[in-house]
Amino acid sequence: MDARTSSGSTPARGGAPEVPRPGDTGGPDLGPIFAAVFAAMPGINLLLAADPPRFTMLAASDERLAATLSTREATIGRPLFEVFSDSNPENGRPSGVTNLRASLETVLRTRLPHEMEVQRYDLRRPDGTWEVRHWAPRNVPILGPDGEVRYLLHHVEDVTEAVLGAAAHDRLRGDYAESQDARQELEGANAGLLEQQLELELANQQLLEQSAELELQAEELRATAAELEARTMEAERARAEADAASRRLAFLADASERLAASLDYETTLREVLALAVPMIADWALYTVDAGDGTLRIVASRHVVPAKEAFIAETARRYPIRADEPAGAARVLRTGEPELIPLVPDAVLEQVARDPAHLALLRGVGFRSLMTVPVRVQGRTLGALGFVTGESGRLYAPEDLAFAQELARRAATALDQARLYADVDAARREAQASAVLARQLFALSPLPKWVYDVETLAFLDVNEAAVRHYGWSREEFLAMTIRDVRPPDEVPPMLAVAQAAHPMGGSQGVFHHRRKSGEVIDVEVFLRDVPYGGRRAVIAVLQDVTARRRADAALREASQAAAAARDAAEAANAAKSQFLSTMSHELRTPLNAIGGYTELLSLGLRGPLTDAQRQDLERVRLANQHLMSLVTDILNFTRIDAGQIEFRPADVELATVVTELESLIGPQLAAKGIAFDHDACGPDTPDQPHVVRADPEKLRQILLNLLSNAVKFTESGGRVAIACATDGDAKVTRVRVSDTGRGIPPEEHERIFEPFVQVDRHRTHESQQGVGLGLAISRELARGMGGDLTVESTAGAGSTFTLTLPRP
Repeated sequence: MDARTSSGSTPARGGAPEVPRPGDTGGPDLGPIFAAVFAAMPGINLLLAADPPRFTMLAASDERLAATLSTREATIGRPLFEVFSDSNPENGRPSGVTNLRASLETVLRTRLPHEMEVQRYDLRRPDGTWEVRHWAPRNVPILGPDGEVRYLLHHVEDVTEAVLGAAAHDRLRGDYAESQDARQELEGANAGLLEQQLELELANQQLLEQSAELELQAEELRATAAELEARTMEAERARAEADAASRRLAFLADASERLAASLDYETTLREVLALAVPMIADWALYTVDAGDGTLRIVASRHVVPAKEAFIAETARRYPIRADEPAGAARVLRTGEPELIPLVPDAVLEQVARDPAHLALLRGVGFRSLMTVPVRVQGRTLGALGFVTGESGRLYAPEDLAFAQELARRAATALDQARLYADVDAARREAQASAVLARQLFALSPLPKWVYDVETLAFLDVNEAAVRHYGWSREEFLAMTIRDVRPPDEVPPMLAVAQAAHPMGGSQGVFHHRRKSGEVIDVEVFLRDVPYGGRRAVIAVLQDVTARRRADAALREASQAAAAARDAAEAANAAKSQFLSTMSHELRTPLNAIGGYTELLSLGLRGPLTDAQRQDLERVRLANQHLMSLVTDILNFTRIDAGQIEFRPADVELATVVTELESLIGPQLAAKGIAFDHDACGPDTPDQPHVVRADPEKLRQILLNLLSNAVKFTESGGRVAIACATDGDAKVTRVRVSDTGRGIPPEEHERIFEPFVQVDRHRTHESQQGVGLGLAISRELARGMGGDLTVESTAGAGSTFTLTLPRP
């Protein structure tokens, strides 16, 4: 038993539904029929309590949790608009929560279903971004046996949303302000009580001093009367013990009779405390474990009724912790009683959490304290606490034994009352469940029916089934489920229809026949349900005809796309084979032309005139140009076929640039173009620029870039090559720049595509290629773990950057 106290109260039996217990549907135990109906119904569904403005969420379908990116633990038992709210800052005119709240209140007021217009509600993804979503909600009242709305069925075709309204926030803020004012008033009252207690303690001290003086004067009288007093006290003690034993026996007999008179849990608790006060205590209370790390005072009774509010406020501000080493917390943990014959002020100081708490405890007026467990069949239901204060009585071990006997009898009565309450609640829930299940069945937007497993006869159908299939309710009830299947599909249907379906779920897609003769595709969900003592199955039906047709069209489109892809791949392979064959076939005559041109130039076939030598030079240059084009085509076909082999090595860039200068030197001199390559010297005197690459492929890329730079730079211009290493020393960048005509921004990526040339009409025929150089260079760079990019503006030159890894 703890020294802190409170006036307790028991849970109300009417009003809003209790927080649901876990079940198959994530909500309250609403009975087998209702649970089966709700669990079997597909779609996005949410069951709400009729407790505005909270609209507590009691059950949610798996589709609902998936659509709202939520979990059952984060949803069930919480207010609807606390979990779902219009909080996307990008939604300038949020109205989904307001409209949903208005719809729910309309349903509560009219007791009629309400179809809402399409609403916007945005969902927050796990990465913090927002997804715009729209929903088509329908709210349906579920009436209890008394005709009042007990639950609301919230069904949406896509997803739904909700928000905690600003009005609820304002009310909470107002309540908080009022509680702060009350707290300040109480602290003022406590300060006055503390001052009065200090004055009383001073007066008590003075009385003790006067008593000491009188004690000295009476010493002689006490010595003389000691023997007589001892004999008198012994007689009085014997008489008192006999009277006490008689009173206790009478009290326990009366207690047993009164406790057995009621099976109501709350009434039994009140009777227990009424018996104890003021017979054995000035204050009695019953405490249980709240399950959240604290204890809750369920019921309390004080000999001074005015102190009830004071005690309740103390417990509210300073809840009893379940891990405290003494008092009710220890008794509930160990199941052992506790007796504190005299509660000194030091104990209160040890228990108090702050000075204000100490003042409240002193105000209760503890003198003696005992706490006993209330146990049934090894289970501790709670703890009975007995406190004296005003009477000044001190508890002794015999009082503790008496309290334990009272607790034993109270435990039996409380357990019987609890069992009766559970049975009565189960009976009422079963009755309500039948009504709710019937309404949920009737008002469902999906077709549903119940059939007898033995005879396959329809036992019940809802209005949606009547509308969708075309038969009236009377016609359905005269039929069996064989009548809604095409005749040739009845035999395989029987195995599914008459099988056990204890857990429910989809049985697949079947053909159903409407009254008009139309055959439709229907996904069937089955679950076993009790029905008037018969073995029955409830079927929830979803027409998927349109969806299956769309799936078939999608499959046909996918097959057509696959065929087109295969044809394109075959055409590409044929193209590559053609280019490769053509390149090889052209190289043979071109090599012969080059060889004979060289023989003629050397004069091996006789002397040549100057005009002849000029013609031979033109033939040689044209042969070289054509051979370069053929080589590019051959390289491209190899890259396209994945036949290029790379031999990476550590390559010093300064050496490669020096070699390339000798190759492009004649072209530079012919056009009077300046060439700058000093920036590709060593990083430091002892550390040159080194990259990891295939040396031959690296030379091919740089030669192509330098040749293009010279080709598209006018006479008197400048070409430069520079090398730089990133700060992290993981890559080296080689930049080839020129002062040529430049490339428009929209062409930056196209120039790396095969057979693409920019401003071909502005390039001399002798300089024109087939548009493969840059495409080949980029593929080679990427094959070595690097890349090739361009920066350029029309009329302002170009800079190509080759990025390669360092060793």
